[in-house]
Amino acid sequence: MRVTSSEKSSDPRRGRGRKSTPNRLEVDSGGGAGLYGAVTPTEPVALSVVVPVYNGADFIAASIREVLAHLAQLPYATELIVVDDGSGDGTSDIVREALRDAPVPAFLLTRERNEGKGAAITAGMQCARGAHRVFLDADLAYPPETIDAIDAALAHADIAVA
Repeated sequence: MRVTSSEKSSDPRRGRGRKSTPNRLEVDSGGGAGLYGAVTPTEPVALSVVVPVYNGADFIAASIREVLAHLAQLPYATELIVVDDGSGDGTSDIVREALRDAPVPAFLLTRERNEGKGAAITAGMQCARGAHRVFLDADLAYPPETIDAIDAALAHADIAVA
């Protein structure tokens, strides 16, 4: 089964009359444990991790593997949302392949054109289902282990910054 949802977000703060890029969320659960995750999208999620990426073909597969390995060992339900912000270097295809046998629910959100890191993070956070939501840079400037410290801080605060 492949579910594709397209939506345009209209944020009045984006400027006079400027239309934002449509978002395309892909969920493909075909066979076995399911492409893009082993849990159905309706299960409650404790933690969502959003990874925005632009032209990251050279490194995104390794980053995704590292993040997924960390999320798989956590004792609560997690999900990964990778946001391709209009890459032109084949990043989306590499992400699809990297998510193929994800041990946790994982989604690819593609944007038609590059609107910047902030817009990509916002789009990912809007799709996230977790009670707590964290973003990591695609180059893993902060390792996935920092997720634990941020998640712990979110137990006592609305916002945490590493």
